Amino acid sequence: STICFCIQYYSVYCIVYRVISYLCSPDFSPSMLVLSPDAKGGRLCVGLPTQPRKNKTPGQENQQMPRNRTGINWNLPWNNNLDFAFGTWNTLSLNRPGSCQTLVNEINKYKVMIVALQEIRWKETGSLRVEQGYILHGDCGDTHNLGTGFYVHQSLFNSVKDFKPINNRMSVLTVEAKWFDVTFINVHAPTEDKDDDTKETFYSELERIYNTIPRRNIKIVLGDMNAQLGKETAFRSVIGAESLHDRSNDNGTRLINFTMENGLIISSTRFQHKNIHKGTWVSPDGRTVNQIDHIAIERRFANSIKDVRSFRGADCDSDHFLVMARMNLRMKKVKKPEGHYFKYCLHSLKNNEVCTNFVKEIESHIRREPTLEVQINVDENWKNCKESVQTATKKTLKKRKKKDKVWFDIECKRMVKKRKEIRLQWLAERDNDEMRQRYFNERKNTQAFLRQTKRQHYNKLVEDAEENHKQHNSREMFQNIRKATQPYKKKERFVKDTEGNMLTNDEAISKRWAEYFSQLLSAEDPANTLDFEFPATVDADVPLPSIEEIQATINKLKNNKACGEDLIYAELIKKGGAELVTRLKHLIDHIWEQEKMPEDWKTAIITPIHKKNDPLNCDNYRGIALLDIAYKIVSLIILKRILPLAEDTVGEYQCGFRTGRSTVDQIFCLGQIMEKSREFNSPLHMLFVDFRKAYDSIHRNTLLNILQEFQFPSKIVRLISMCISETYAKVQTPAGLSEKFKINTGLRQGDPMSPVLFNLVLEKIDREFQKKIMDEGICR
Repeated sequence: STICFCIQYYSVYCIVYRVISYLCSPDFSPSMLVLSPDAKGGRLCVGLPTQPRKNKTPGQENQQMPRNRTGINWNLPWNNNLDFAFGTWNTLSLNRPGSCQTLVNEINKYKVMIVALQEIRWKETGSLRVEQGYILHGDCGDTHNLGTGFYVHQSLFNSVKDFKPINNRMSVLTVEAKWFDVTFINVHAPTEDKDDDTKETFYSELERIYNTIPRRNIKIVLGDMNAQLGKETAFRSVIGAESLHDRSNDNGTRLINFTMENGLIISSTRFQHKNIHKGTWVSPDGRTVNQIDHIAIERRFANSIKDVRSFRGADCDSDHFLVMARMNLRMKKVKKPEGHYFKYCLHSLKNNEVCTNFVKEIESHIRREPTLEVQINVDENWKNCKESVQTATKKTLKKRKKKDKVWFDIECKRMVKKRKEIRLQWLAERDNDEMRQRYFNERKNTQAFLRQTKRQHYNKLVEDAEENHKQHNSREMFQNIRKATQPYKKKERFVKDTEGNMLTNDEAISKRWAEYFSQLLSAEDPANTLDFEFPATVDADVPLPSIEEIQATINKLKNNKACGEDLIYAELIKKGGAELVTRLKHLIDHIWEQEKMPEDWKTAIITPIHKKNDPLNCDNYRGIALLDIAYKIVSLIILKRILPLAEDTVGEYQCGFRTGRSTVDQIFCLGQIMEKSREFNSPLHMLFVDFRKAYDSIHRNTLLNILQEFQFPSKIVRLISMCISETYAKVQTPAGLSEKFKINTGLRQGDPMSPVLFNLVLEKIDREFQKKIMDEGICR
């Protein structure tokens, strides 16, 4: 009742607007006003007397506009932005070289916002980022058979509320519009020669899916129906008189029955067009053209469809044509989440001129006399340094551009364009066998050329890897090897919740990732505490780091490493100049004296890395924590002071994370012991201990007590406590950064001190274990 009231209210509003427009017209006279009852709806229509219809010249705007059977004038000024284009396309296969790129280029050319795709033939369910949009697809199995999905333009992607792949013949997409949610049901029906059981199963599943959609949504069923619809007057309530065929086949009758039972209108048969714009499939010999791809919409919204037709000019090497509809629909504007990383061309700092300008920009900001609050407050002091580097980076360095698909070059595009031109000539002369043979030869040559170009690209990667190996350029060598050998892994945007339901909303995705890592990184307090023997407090003098030590620490930072939330890379600090180092020296001195570090340094950015199995399951990811580079400088300075004490404390048995040693040595020794045990027939007992979430389960207060027991200077203990206390994290996802959450336990991943501190905890555990053995009278 609410929806009916809104529609009636809107109709009255439009009538009033038209009356006022006519009354305000300078050419208005009372004789021009006509009030007449609407023949169909019984409503009053207000407007000018009907004028003789003028024939529009070809190419004139809105040539194929359908008749407007409603009292709403969709061409009013406020409705100019209601033109929403969507469609359906059977791609035949997107598992061929260059087919996906060709498809996306054609869709962008015709400016279609949403396209239902059939026969994608991709494994696993997920999403793929493509040029100006995304492809959401279902799983078609290892056989690469069938598979449906959607292309969604990037401007609408944040409006996607839900995507559900039902099976390899069906998928559902729900998009948030201005007043209603729009649900697209993408179907690929069995062909006409399939048995009745297969068809009944398909339509029963379609009926079930259709009934699960909320009634308030606009429901649109579209796809490859494999159904020929006739012009039978008995079915005129759901089909129009503009079908390409005269009689309906078996699939067509089943589709008509489905639409009649669910109150749908098949819009693809309602608009007058040439026959060449009605056909959607052409046979391999080019002699048969059928209209088997259709678009159906609920009857109450049928008048919002302005036009439906096929476009033969769109070519993705398929025997189906792109079927596109235009609809009066305003999509809801959803704010796009802000990205986290801006990748800059850091290699340009090797240029002396660029580097000099970069240093000058930093000095122009840093040399400004800081206020007393900035000098004393570590947060304000760090904010001043951070903004100086960030501003200089934006002014002097260019943002790194995203690289296109390397192997799909201009020559590939030229071959595809040539194939398309010959295809259009063949479609214009379908009875010409010579033209048909020419098209098929060109199609074969294009496909062979694309495969050859892709193969040459991978061979070039191997050759580059060999050349990098000769030049001792290991980083580029391994990058090329990885590109040439490892299969392509797309970055998954969607995830599943704890109940296995797919999440498509950006806010829900970020919340799910934050919830997962918050639970993963929050261990419970230990039930049994260790016994500690605290000796006298050691108040050894811990000197402040000198500017030379800070400069040496900065020089040891590794290049080509990810940065933290401040977006300051190690290369930027290395090339920042003497003024930046001096300001960092003042900042570190205040941190050392106050034993308090900036709040920004307490937050880590966690990047999920997929390991194996289902990419939609958060459990199949491991997190990589990214810390601010400036914090790592302080951490390395503290590490330099605790490393000698740790070496004297940890036993000789430990080879992990120690200079000049390796766990490989321990594995070799274990192998030798096993060989000697077998050689001398001596019994051997081995105990393997697997620490579950070892780094993340360290109790922080216990760690501080261990440091005091091992007689570390109290100043060092307090600095370490400063680094590991009150830490937070955010998760970097394709949907943006999640909300910040607190981490109460564990060592900080990516912190240079973490391995050494972990060894000290293991040393305490080993001593307790040995003590327990000796107390029970058991010798090693």
